[in-house]
Amino acid sequence: RNGYGPSIFKELDTAINDFSLEAVFDTRTDLREENFRMELYLFDEGMNKLGKIGIRDRLRNFHNRGALARVGEYVDSSTRYKIGQNNYDYNELGKSSMFFFRWERRGLRHTFYVSEIVNGEHVNSLYEYYTDRGQEWTGKVKYIQLYIRTYKGRRDPYLARFNSIRLFELNTDVEDKTP
Repeated sequence: RNGYGPSIFKELDTAINDFSLEAVFDTRTDLREENFRMELYLFDEGMNKLGKIGIRDRLRNFHNRGALARVGEYVDSSTRYKIGQNNYDYNELGKSSMFFFRWERRGLRHTFYVSEIVNGEHVNSLYEYYTDRGQEWTGKVKYIQLYIRTYKGRRDPYLARFNSIRLFELNTDVEDKTP
């Protein structure tokens, strides 16, 4: 409708419950009118969307970088967005920006962390949390989707790349009952 771009789905060998998803997003926009959106979505065994994390440049007039983290399906631009344009959106951040993103789920609690990487250091860091009290997005992760798109009528970015993506199961702490 208002954007174009590829999407890749990968199926995990085994569905996992508690997880950690870590990704490094690498971006470069030489011209201000270059725009993009890079996102990672997680789905359960029934292909229900568990949520997403991502980085975007949404504005024509700035080298804009904004992070996105949402639990569950899309409703509107604010519902269950723990990270978004209200708390992680920078104009004139520079032509080239790299970001580290982590999304963990332990039981009903989702933890999101995003940080810009500058000279190997994490800067402009943010932690946010969401507790799924209604237990609507507790399905086991079975699929991951990688998505990169450009906006209709705008230039493609010089670079919009996932440098690394790691998704792994978190072990449940076991109480030591040794006498």
